Amino acid sequence: MPGVQHLIDFVLNEVALRGNQGATLSDLLQAIDDFHAQTPEINQNIDHRFKSKIWSWLTTNPEVSIGQHNKWNHLTLSEAEQLDSRKTERDDPEVNQTADETPDSPPLRIFVSEERTWVAITGHPPDESKVLPLEFVLLSVIASRRSKGIVQPELVKLSGQDKRSVPKRTDALQRKGYIDKRPVQTKTARTSLCTLQRFYRHTTSVQTKEEPQSKNMIDFDSFNSSLFNILREHQLIARNDLKQLLGFDDHWRWKVLSRALRKWERIGVVQRVRAESQYERMHPCVKLLRDPSEQDLALFHEFNFDVLNKHGVRSKGPRLTPDRDHSMEVEGPSKRSPSPEDGRMDLIKEHVGESARIVPSWTPDRNLNNQIFDIIQSTGTTGITNQASTSSKK
Repeated sequence: MPGVQHLIDFVLNEVALRGNQGATLSDLLQAIDDFHAQTPEINQNIDHRFKSKIWSWLTTNPEVSIGQHNKWNHLTLSEAEQLDSRKTERDDPEVNQTADETPDSPPLRIFVSEERTWVAITGHPPDESKVLPLEFVLLSVIASRRSKGIVQPELVKLSGQDKRSVPKRTDALQRKGYIDKRPVQTKTARTSLCTLQRFYRHTTSVQTKEEPQSKNMIDFDSFNSSLFNILREHQLIARNDLKQLLGFDDHWRWKVLSRALRKWERIGVVQRVRAESQYERMHPCVKLLRDPSEQDLALFHEFNFDVLNKHGVRSKGPRLTPDRDHSMEVEGPSKRSPSPEDGRMDLIKEHVGESARIVPSWTPDRNLNNQIFDIIQSTGTTGITNQASTSSKK
């Protein structure tokens, strides 16, 4: 029965992609459904009886272990479902209070041979000279997330490895070509999204509701592609319109956009300006100065705010704070906010003024301490705020 053999191979491969942590019973049963969903030409009634038959073939396969060391290979599917149900109940604190079994009993897991697991995840037989043991643990967790990928903080938690070591190991896996690792922004932090290379697919510049951008994550590669496609088309665009076109409709995304624009401005690719609309109001806008180069993109992806100044010296820009980001986001037109009847603003590009200038960087030929002293001394008894002193540095 070629169809059944293909099904068995498909299920074994799906279990192998779960790596060292193994597949759950529901994962295995779902794989049977997925196979027939992908092969509609096979007319088969996918009922419990059919799945029980597939289960019996799997449990007699020498590559398959139900639990560790074939502990539960003797069970029928119905018995396995009952056992898995009891183990799931013990994970519930309320049910666990009346459970007779040990509360730390692990859930039912299905494993395949090491050979098949390595081939499914890495594409080659076991070889610790290519993938170190701790790297393979990470690779197994990454593979289990398929095309969705996994953010690095969650990878640290699930793998149980030191948070200082995981970034280095994922960098190594990326260099070896096993995973794709790209910068993303979640609601709480900027981090990296790791995806097994075979599942990685490039996100397009147009994001749909199902894409990570529309949920709890921003993919910076896709974000920058969308951002500069919009800026190339408009050259000058109101920030509110830019938010709308990007689909950034909540506060945390606004803050990410604000930081990104500020960083691109510091690099010298865009400029934040004010432009007059057809209603004679000045609106905060973004102006494209030039297309970003590969070096610009590399600078943007650095986690700190380092850029190259005009002398080619790497220097730190001003630290961004949530308060300053928020003030940029709530900044509106100089007269009143546009009403819904206004529609999108037609900007008069002849009436454009700077709303923020690029902060000059410190240069080696002038001592920074002396520079700060001169600025403060020039204000006399009036004094100067920290923010004003930053904008006064020359």
